[in-house]
Amino acid sequence: MYRRIISTIIAAVAITAVAAAQPRAIGLRLGPVAELSYQHTLPISDSFIDAALGLDYVGQPGFKGTATWNFIVGDPAWSVRGQWAAFAGAGLSIGYVNDQVNYSFIDDVNKVVIDKRINEIGVMAGIALQAGIEYTFWFPLQLSIDLRPIVGIHFAKRTNRFHSDGHLYKANSSANFYQDGFYGLIPTLSARYAF
Repeated sequence: MYRRIISTIIAAVAITAVAAAQPRAIGLRLGPVAELSYQHTLPISDSFIDAALGLDYVGQPGFKGTATWNFIVGDPAWSVRGQWAAFAGAGLSIGYVNDQVNYSFIDDVNKVVIDKRINEIGVMAGIALQAGIEYTFWFPLQLSIDLRPIVGIHFAKRTNRFHSDGHLYKANSSANFYQDGFYGLIPTLSARYAF
């Protein structure tokens, strides 16, 4: 019994020591989003975890968190000092964000269906794809530029809404495709303190 406890403690200390010895970076990711970003290099192959938490796209209320597992796909020797890396990976994203929801109103007089797309707050969950290039200076600064589109589902908070035209619109579905996820195709700049 004591051997198992001691073995477990030794294994936990060893795993913690290996994890703490890996390079890390923390900073900001700015573009159509404003996020705090944390990178942790993994001892498995050439890969790192990138976790980000921040505001939804500029001008939209809401927040989201994203974690991706990225692999170094290229390590070009473009400079004498510092280190370049091209990376790509995938992960998950979840948040409470604003997105367009399809609403319909049936006009009884003219017997037509009027469709409107209205921004609505709700929960979003999706798959994040990330690709980019980064440069780590010989001093503790890392700059990167990347693309991170999110393909997911947006669950609207409400299903009925009065519009400014005075009609009551009903949501076609409470679950819609997360359209703002394609803003991730706009290049985003990150600056991080590497340690």
